[in-house]
Amino acid sequence: MKQSVCRWLAVPLLALALTNPSWAAKTIEGKVISVADGDTLTLVDANREKVKVRLGQIDAPESAMPYGGKAKQALADKVFGKQVSIAVETKDRYGRVVGVVWLQGKEINLQLLEEGMAWWYKDYSSDKRYQAAQEQARQAKKGLWEQANPQAPWEWRKQQRSGQFVPNSSAKTDPAIPPLVKTPPAANGTADCRKTRCSEMRDCAEAKAVLQQCRVPSLDKDGDGVPCEALCR
Repeated sequence: MKQSVCRWLAVPLLALALTNPSWAAKTIEGKVISVADGDTLTLVDANREKVKVRLGQIDAPESAMPYGGKAKQALADKVFGKQVSIAVETKDRYGRVVGVVWLQGKEINLQLLEEGMAWWYKDYSSDKRYQAAQEQARQAKKGLWEQANPQAPWEWRKQQRSGQFVPNSSAKTDPAIPPLVKTPPAANGTADCRKTRCSEMRDCAEAKAVLQQCRVPSLDKDGDGVPCEALCR
């Protein structure tokens, strides 16, 4: 009887452990081996296992957005090839660790906000320090705040998912951004192999189909099997 009760309690307790940040709280240390964008990196921990990390509290411009490339470079300049600590907050639905990156006493997530290389992710953060850092960067017109009317990454992703491929009016300020192209949908469920960029995908489902059927490596630059993370995040 006691064994049955224990087994019955195991499932809800496990679910609680995975969803409650207080259960998930711990620190991961490792060397950063790649930076996918302004708020995503991969490190190798003490067990030589790769851990993909999504920086918490912030949301950096996507690669196809103005300042997307600069945000990625800003993060890479700080942490690539270095030993960092991750204060784990939770895991997201893609299995990525979400947390705060620390390097030699510096809070990297907060630094990116202070430099205008990311937004305060207000829907997923209640830390007023981050809100204040964003406001200071905005008033000083640092980084992405040099733009007259910068578009928030979550709004951009929503636009992409809805099929409204309308570039931000300030996109011309970043020459590295590829043009947004809308091509007709593939017929009979066959992927359109003419599409080679994430900006050409209607949604996550199409991105996955093109990656699987057409073997387009540029859609999965970090090789984790998830294409176009701006759409499939």
